[in-house]
Amino acid sequence: MNDNTYNISSTYDKQNNIFLIFDFIVLFILGSIRYNVGTDYLNYVNNQFPLIIAKVPVNINFLSVKLIQFGYFLGHGFSNYPYQIVFSIFQFIILIFVFKWIKNDSLNKGYSVALIILSSYFSYSLSAMRQSMAISIMLYATKYIKNKNLIKYAICLVIAYLIHSSVIIYVFFYLLSYIKPKLGTLITVQILLFFIYPYGRSILLFLIDKTGLYERYIGSQFDTGLVSIPLSLLIVVTSLVVIVSYFFFIDKSFRKEFDYLLWFDIFLLMVIPVADIFPTVTRMLYMVFPINIVLLPNIIFRIRNKYLKIGLYAGTGIVFCVFFYYFLFVNNGYQTLPYQTVFGNN
Repeated sequence: MNDNTYNISSTYDKQNNIFLIFDFIVLFILGSIRYNVGTDYLNYVNNQFPLIIAKVPVNINFLSVKLIQFGYFLGHGFSNYPYQIVFSIFQFIILIFVFKWIKNDSLNKGYSVALIILSSYFSYSLSAMRQSMAISIMLYATKYIKNKNLIKYAICLVIAYLIHSSVIIYVFFYLLSYIKPKLGTLITVQILLFFIYPYGRSILLFLIDKTGLYERYIGSQFDTGLVSIPLSLLIVVTSLVVIVSYFFFIDKSFRKEFDYLLWFDIFLLMVIPVADIFPTVTRMLYMVFPINIVLLPNIIFRIRNKYLKIGLYAGTGIVFCVFFYYFLFVNNGYQTLPYQTVFGNN
C-alpha cells in the first residue's frame, strides 16, 4: 500500500469515526432527556424503579437492579426526575455496544446507523430497555462466534443474562455456527414446521414448564397471539434478501463471512409462520431481528453485480422507510410520539 492509498484510507476511517460519534451522541441525548416517551416510561418511574429502590423483591435480574440503584444514587438529587440518570445509563449501554459492533463489523456504516432508526430498534429500546441492553451486548458479542472464542462469548452472555434472561437464546446461535447452512435442508425444515404448527403451542408450553423461561407470561395480558403484520412483512423481506443473496448472488469465497450470522435470519423465517403460538412474540422477534443492522448491509455489499447491489440497497431502503413511516407516524409504535423532554416538562 502506497502513502497516497494509506492517507485516503486513514481519512475515510476518521470520517467514519466522526460520523459514528456524532450519531451516537444524538441518539444518546434523545434517549436520556426524554419524558414520558416509550410504552413503559411511566411504569418504570412510578412502579418498577421505586420498588427496587425500596428493596421490595421484584422479578428483575441482578445487574439490572444494580444499575437502577446506581443510577438513582447519582440522580436522586434532581428532585423532579430522580430516575433520569437511570435512563441515561441504560441508553448508554444500549448504544455503546451497538455502535462498537457497527464500527468493527459493518461494511456500510451509514446504512447500518440508518437501520438502527428505520428498523424501529431505537424506538423499541426506549420501552424494552433492559432487554435491549442485553440484546446490544450480544450483538457486539457475535464477533466471538466468528472467532470461535467461546470464553469471551460466554462472558458476554453471562453479563447480558444478568441483565435480561431472554438472551439465553444466543446459546443456540453459537452452537449453530458450527453447522454450514444448506438450502435444501432449510427448505425441508421449513416444510416440516408447517406440519408441526398445530402442536406448536403444546410443545412450547412443555418447554416453558421444564425451563421456567417466560412462565409468568403464559395466560397474561401479553399472551395474545397477536403478531404485528408490518413487522412480520419487514422481517420476511429482509430475511429473504439476506438468504437468497447468500446462496445465489455472492461469491462462494465470501460466504464464510456470513455462515455464523445467517442462522439468525433462518431462525426468523422459521418462526414467523408460527409466531402466534409465542407469548410476547414481538419481544422474541426483536431478540433476533436487529442482527440485520449489520448483516443486511454487509451481504448486499458483497453482491458481485453492481446494478443488483444498488437496486437492493435502494429497494430495502425504501421498504424500511415505508415501515418506519407506518410504525412511527401512523401507528405511533411504542408511544414514541409526541417526543417530550424533561426540560420542556418543567
